[in-house]
Amino acid sequence: MVGMLGIVLDLGYATVMQRQMQFAADAAALAGARDLAGGQSENTAITRMQEILAANKADVQLSSYTVTAGSTTDVWARLSV
Repeated sequence: MVGMLGIVLDLGYATVMQRQMQFAADAAALAGARDLAGGQSENTAITRMQEILAANKADVQLSSYTVTAGSTTDVWARLSV
């Protein structure tokens, strides 16, 4: 019984953390895209994406950012455990 409770809690925590990292990645991608659309440089957009990820408790060093063709952003947020 206690083992099942532990499994349920672990799965629930994993789901919450995955959702939090998805929200962080989405927010960072939108911020980067907004910067690019406003005429900012790619470095400025990446810096902004890193700030958003850090504010959402994502591990900035483990996360990845891609700016494609000067107008598209792609962000993978990672959590350090």
